Amino acid sequence: MNIQAARILIKSSKYNDAIELIDRLSEQEKNSKEALFIRGCAHQATGNIRAAEKDWQNAIKQDGNDPALLSNLGRLYYDEKKYRNAAKYFSLLANSGHASHESWYYLAECLLNLNLVDQGCKAIGQYLKASNLNEEAFNKACRLLQEYHKDKELALLSAKAANIFTNTATFAIYQAKAYIKLSLYENAEKCLLGNPSAQKTVTGSLYMAICRLRLNDYRGSEKYITQILSKDPNHMTGNILLGQLNYLQGNCERALATWNRTLNIRQNNQHPETFFWLAKYYYENTNESKKAIDFISKEIRITEGAREESHCILITSLLTISDLKGAKKAFSVAKFRFPCSMQIESLRSYVEESSQIN
Repeated sequence: MNIQAARILIKSSKYNDAIELIDRLSEQEKNSKEALFIRGCAHQATGNIRAAEKDWQNAIKQDGNDPALLSNLGRLYYDEKKYRNAAKYFSLLANSGHASHESWYYLAECLLNLNLVDQGCKAIGQYLKASNLNEEAFNKACRLLQEYHKDKELALLSAKAANIFTNTATFAIYQAKAYIKLSLYENAEKCLLGNPSAQKTVTGSLYMAICRLRLNDYRGSEKYITQILSKDPNHMTGNILLGQLNYLQGNCERALATWNRTLNIRQNNQHPETFFWLAKYYYENTNESKKAIDFISKEIRITEGAREESHCILITSLLTISDLKGAKKAFSVAKFRFPCSMQIESLRSYVEESSQIN
């Protein structure tokens, strides 16, 4: 009866009263699974997460298969980004046969965060199944794969979704982006050209411009870039692509002016792609190595690693200005980021030789 009264207090948002009521129960009553569960919920509602965790952990020792306890513990650890702990309880919940579609989604995210890709994709499959394969669930699953840069898996899932939901551009866009990141530009174009709705979007035009540029069709790329900038002259990526197009066509000064202009479009000036191309310009066309170092360092910092070419530009530029200590450090970081990169490994002899000369 007292436990039921505690439930009523919680429903009335009287959490502290519920906690006090349970605390006054006999040792046997307040240490029962139900009392611990309820008090844990009350503690959680008041923001006392550690007390909630303690109650639920004590409760689950009495019944390791209780769906509500497994779900609550999983969500508690998920919210704290303790993905390994969260995955443990969501997996137990899944094995109990009581996982909701939401629980499958949380489990998928935890597994992807832990880089358990195959298991994560299986959890996504269960999430979609539990969601009755609806469009919103597919969209959410694609966003999740995109967030964790699982491009091959995203290409496969978005292709499946595009075949089911033919009246939307969403999944063709996801699919195209995945193929672009995999450098499969012809595949990306095929996705977009097969979906008229996708072609009409700014994002669709953007991806078509990227594909045409990477396939050395400068005129085709210019056509799509023009479409983007006619709708939005300050479109950041559109302007960056315009700069790339000019640069690849040999119009370096025009490219430089375009990229410098993009720095004023975004107030915080935090666009790594602009920094990369500005660094590339100064690295390849001038003797201003310090400017190249400044821009490429910003890109690497923002992207937490950037691309192989960025690290090569940084190392070589540091060697050019005889900053040997900086070059050795940059080389070590690059090898850690890309241990199998032949491009970065090829710089080892220059770094070591410069150190010996010094």
